[in-house]
Amino acid sequence: MKQLIDLLRQLEDIAPSEDLRATLHECLVQVKRGVVAYSSVEL
Repeated sequence: MKQLIDLLRQLEDIAPSEDLRATLHECLVQVKRGVVAYSSVEL
């Protein structure tokens, strides 16, 4: 998961358009939210 977050962050940094940058940023937010939500689940 850490690699996916790193990749999304790198792509966001080099995105050629503001629309793509915004989409990548939203992906980062959602992935991070999912990681936090999953980490709070008691198994």
